[in-house]
Amino acid sequence: MTPDLHAWANDLTTLHDEVWHRLIRGVHDRRAAARHPTLATVAPKGFPEARTVVLRAVDRTAASLDVHTDVRSAKVSALKANR
Repeated sequence: MTPDLHAWANDLTTLHDEVWHRLIRGVHDRRAAARHPTLATVAPKGFPEARTVVLRAVDRTAASLDVHTDVRSAKVSALKANR
């Protein structure tokens, strides 16, 4: 029998811990998959858009992420339009 490579996903607590571990790694490791998450927003005309941003900070206690993008990008305009 093949061992479960993602045993952490079988329990909500361990899954939660693994997600935060990966997010924290994304802040510190430029090669980590979580370094460049994709966030979905709604464009001013109501269409969904998915954009890649850069993960810069994580606060597990506050359950918050700090992401950066170019202020001139269309995604910033979309976010401002849908406050």
